[in-house]
Amino acid sequence: MSTDTNLPLPDEEPIGLRERGRQERFARVLTAAEELFTAKGFDAVTTREVAQLAGVGEATLFRYVANKTDLLLLVIGRTQDSLIDDIVLSDRRTEDHSPEAPSGEWYIDRIAAIYRERIRYYTLDPENVAKYVVSGLQSSGSRLGERSTRAGDRIIELVRNIVVTAQERRVFRDDVDPTLVARNLNGCYIHEVLRSPARNLPIETTWDRLHERFDVMLRPLLVTVD
Repeated sequence: MSTDTNLPLPDEEPIGLRERGRQERFARVLTAAEELFTAKGFDAVTTREVAQLAGVGEATLFRYVANKTDLLLLVIGRTQDSLIDDIVLSDRRTEDHSPEAPSGEWYIDRIAAIYRERIRYYTLDPENVAKYVVSGLQSSGSRLGERSTRAGDRIIELVRNIVVTAQERRVFRDDVDPTLVARNLNGCYIHEVLRSPARNLPIETTWDRLHERFDVMLRPLLVTVD
């Protein structure tokens, strides 16, 4: 009787099922990390706790990530990516419904809406978002650190394009580099996110403080009509 040598042996697992199991374990690790980071904060959580809650060994956890910082970059990073997708989509809708002759104030409000949403998310989880920002800056040479940097770059590019459009419509001064404007705004956001918990500033008023700084930077760009 012939034997089909292409069939897996009884003690072998088909590649598809093995990969599915790996993905399911990884998903449990990320879910456990997110739950613990939210409940206790990044500093108070250990990788052993994450592994136990995920139902895997700590050695298995380290097959997926190198350290706890990588876990944070993955957990917060995937939420940040989704957030930025929503921000880009919302801004596109705003652009599609722009006034016939938008004013400089309209463009300032449009930029403010982008960062207001980023701050809204930050206020929901300030400790971990601040840690995420720091970890992303310190891990810029790693793949996960680069993911964090790319997320910021997406916002910078979005704001830069808004400034360029405002300049083309002659409602913003055209003697200012739009890329520098966008980078400076993002820098203010990062600084406010980091300094608020460090100086025990009220988290719920973070947007108010950032908005004041944005006004100082953006209002001088308005073209005044004599």
